Amino acid sequence: MLTSVVLPTYNGERFVSSAVQSVLVQDYPELELIAVDDGSTDSTRDILHRFSDPRIRVVERANGGVAAARNTGIEHATGAAVAFIDQDDEWLPGKLSAQLAELRRDGRVMVGCRLRYVNADGRPLGVSGEPTEGRGGDIAAAAFVPFPLTAAVAWTDEIRAVGGFDEGLVQAVAPVDDLDLMSRLAARGDIVTLPDILGHYRIHGESGTVEKFFAMQTGTEFLKARARARAAGSDLSWEAFAASYRRSLGRRRAEYARYFYRTGGLAIAGGRRLAGAGYLAAAATLGPKYTARRLRRQRARV
Repeated sequence: MLTSVVLPTYNGERFVSSAVQSVLVQDYPELELIAVDDGSTDSTRDILHRFSDPRIRVVERANGGVAAARNTGIEHATGAAVAFIDQDDEWLPGKLSAQLAELRRDGRVMVGCRLRYVNADGRPLGVSGEPTEGRGGDIAAAAFVPFPLTAAVAWTDEIRAVGGFDEGLVQAVAPVDDLDLMSRLAARGDIVTLPDILGHYRIHGESGTVEKFFAMQTGTEFLKARARARAAGSDLSWEAFAASYRRSLGRRRAEYARYFYRTGGLAIAGGRRLAGAGYLAAAATLGPKYTARRLRRQRARV
C-alpha cells in the first residue's frame, strides 16, 4: 500500500535534510515523499533538489503558510495513507511500518505515536504523546490533542473527506489547524496513539512567539466553542466568538502559567538554565498544580 509523506518546508535549511533522510531510511518500501517548498528564500529548495531518490517529489509554491503547504501536499498525494513530518523533526526507523499496521485495524482513521522532545543539538528533553482510550469525545470536542501532527498517519480519503486543513482558520484565528483536523476526523473514527517513541520533535528558539502562543490559546477556545455549537445542531463563526469572548482572570493566569512553563523549557533547551529556572518559577507561582503535574509527567517519561 503506497503511503504519501507530506513535508511542508519554509526556510528550513538548518534541519530539512535530516527530516528527509529519516523518511527515506524507513523500512516500509512503498512510500512517496512530497516536499512542499512554501516559497523559501534560503537554500531549502536547493537542498531538496540534491536528493536523487526517485521517491521524492518537490512541489514549489508561493508562500501561503504551513496549512496551505500541507493541503498542497495532500492534493499531490497518490497514496492510500498520508503521513506528516515537519522540516525540523525526524522519524526513527520503523515508525511508518508500525503505524500503518495499526491504521489497518477496523475503525482507525489516524494513528500517532510518542515522540522524544529534543533541542536544536538533539539533546533529549522529554516525551510527547498521550493515550487516547476513552478520549475520542475529547478529541472531537477540540479539547484534547494526543500527539503533534508530525507523529500522525491517516487515511488520505478521510482527510480529503473532511476538507483537509482549514487555511482560513489559520489566517483569521491562529495556527490551530492540526487540532481542528483531528477534531473533525475523530467524528469519523478512532484516533489512537502507539506507546512507542518513534521520532524526534525538535524544540528550539524559532519554534514560536509570544503572540502566536496566546493566539493559539484563544484559537483553541474558539474550536471548543464551535464544536459545542455544532454538536447542538448550530454553528459558530470566528467573528461571533471574538465579539463575545472575554478571558477571565483565572483563565489569564492559567494561560500565562502555560506560557512561562513552555518558555522555561525552551530556555533550558537552549542552554539558558538560569533564565529557564526563572520562567518555571513564574509558571509555578501562577499555576502550581499545572506546573507540578507537567514536571512529574516529563520526569516520568524521560
